[in-house]
Amino acid sequence: MHFPLPLLEDVFDAVGESEAQIFSVLDLFSGFWQVPMDPDSKHKAAFVTHHGVYQWKKLPFGLMNAPASFQLVMAEVLRGLNWKHALVYVDDILILSKNFQDHLDHLQDVFHRLRTANMRLKPSKCDFAAQKVTYLGHVITKDGVQADPSKTEAISQFPCPRDVSTLRGFLGLCNYYRRFVHGFAKIAAPLNNLLKKDVPFIWSKQCEDAFESLKHALTTPPILAYPSMSKPFIVSTDASGSAIGYILGQRDSCNRERVIAYGGRSLNKMEKKWSISERECLALIEAIQSFRPYLANNKFTVLTDI
Repeated sequence: MHFPLPLLEDVFDAVGESEAQIFSVLDLFSGFWQVPMDPDSKHKAAFVTHHGVYQWKKLPFGLMNAPASFQLVMAEVLRGLNWKHALVYVDDILILSKNFQDHLDHLQDVFHRLRTANMRLKPSKCDFAAQKVTYLGHVITKDGVQADPSKTEAISQFPCPRDVSTLRGFLGLCNYYRRFVHGFAKIAAPLNNLLKKDVPFIWSKQCEDAFESLKHALTTPPILAYPSMSKPFIVSTDASGSAIGYILGQRDSCNRERVIAYGGRSLNKMEKKWSISERECLALIEAIQSFRPYLANNKFTVLTDI
């Protein structure tokens, strides 16, 4: 099964393009278990117990292609609505509307589709007709998107790593929200260095400072603006001895510059030997490549130290 899951950036961009003011979040009740297994595929997911061999009647959690299969099912259920008045990511549905009356109509439409497909919701995990909702670990409003504080709380409570495995787990949590942190790659460079092969795990003051800086940045994240494809963009770049960073921004209706996304990465051994001008050029090239979906066929201004 080759059916792509939506990119988070595409989901949030679609929210901005909709100019929605009212949102609802729907969560399916054990979504995978509402999809029957194909009779010819049941034996492929069979499992053995001391009572015998069993086969799943419904799509089980844990299969490699289960998310893609379920995404395809939901795309068919919401055909014609998906990416317009509804966004679906596996079993999480976001309904968005410009006003309350339209929202009621969109809810009815989605409910009708789910009822026809014999799919059930979990009411306790649904949120209806709100101006602020939590979706896919992010807080969504008409003004922009922000990291969910309840999720970043786990980062703030994370204990000081004492081995590579624990550090890799911490950085995995942080990477999910790296687009909200200015200079993420530069801040995280001392920590990423400890993950390299043949590098001894020595927790220095530099590592401790990086650890605390990331925790602070991710527990006080900014609200990122939605992009407008009808306005010019602003690309800001920066380079240091260990990393490159770049920012995609845009001016709002009050002529204030708003950040849409942060990006960047650590430099490899060879790139660290380059001159500052070469590193600044690298930052610009990678910024344009990273933000290509926004910059292609659009005017943009570059702010750099070159």
